[in-house]
Amino acid sequence: MTTLGQEEQSCALCGVKSEHTSINSTNSFGSPDLDLRPPEMERSTMAYWVQECPNCGYAYDSIEEKPPQTDATVSSEAYKAILSSPINGSLTGRFLKASLISEGASEPDSAANYALNAAWAADDADDIEGAISHRERAANLFAISLNDVDEMSEDSIVTRTRMVDILRRAERWDEALKLAEVLFGLELDATIRAVLEFERSAASKQDGLCYTIEEALGD
Repeated sequence: MTTLGQEEQSCALCGVKSEHTSINSTNSFGSPDLDLRPPEMERSTMAYWVQECPNCGYAYDSIEEKPPQTDATVSSEAYKAILSSPINGSLTGRFLKASLISEGASEPDSAANYALNAAWAADDADDIEGAISHRERAANLFAISLNDVDEMSEDSIVTRTRMVDILRRAERWDEALKLAEVLFGLELDATIRAVLEFERSAASKQDGLCYTIEEALGD
């Protein structure tokens, strides 16, 4: 069961106060997608993962937060492009703004996850080209986030396994296959190895469809 609340927030950029929905609790039943998008009911809370100021359009986890370099980011051409695009005000647009804010604050992992969230929102909006573009951004940012991470660590292996799926669904077949082969050379647990075998087969067939972990394991 998902329970929601309401809270008043003051925008860190323009100071205008507005009401926002918060998630008090939620749960999930079923298998996540291969990129770890959660199943329902958590999936339906996506609309509340990022707040957006109705006055200036600032979007972040909480609009009361202002990470480093936010002023420079909102003045950038990339951020202004979202403000003037058809996706401004949409869930996809909110996630992309948050991704740019995190990237500007030198938080590539957070920026990558927001970009992936944008891809999920684009999927739901039947925006195929947008979903591919946002996955490409997510994959590039995840790669940056791993620069200082031990490649043998669990975090690195899990992130790169997600990247294989992200690259496959972005139709970057060769890169997905190459990354899968790199991971096969490591010591992997049975679940991740099975997922990667499924990913390799799908990428080899140029299959960019969405699959769950349960489907990949054949359960």
